[in-house]
Amino acid sequence: MQLRDARLPSYAIVEVKRYKHLPFFIQSGVLLDLSKNGCKIEYTSEPKIKTGDYRWLEIPLNPIGIFGHRNLQLPFECRWVDSEKFRAGGVFTDLEENQRNMIQQILDQLKMISGG
Repeated sequence: MQLRDARLPSYAIVEVKRYKHLPFFIQSGVLLDLSKNGCKIEYTSEPKIKTGDYRWLEIPLNPIGIFGHRNLQLPFECRWVDSEKFRAGGVFTDLEENQRNMIQQILDQLKMISGG
């Protein structure tokens, strides 16, 4: 049996983009939790995403307490959607080493903030 990676609560305001560099089809949401492999998001409006869609998650780093980079963009595949609660979750895809390192920095910072 494979154990799921530990997920940490975040509550950071994030954006979910259909395209990495184009300012179209962007939705805001709250990053409910984060792990090395994926995330759960609660959208501020009805999610315009379905299972199997690929999107870009943009996490602003300064509010989390990480300075030096403004934000982190991560590609992910949507694995589930709850339209009633405006929530969706997914797994990160094709991450580069620097993106993995930044996720680990975010997780370390969230542990510190939560006292864990």
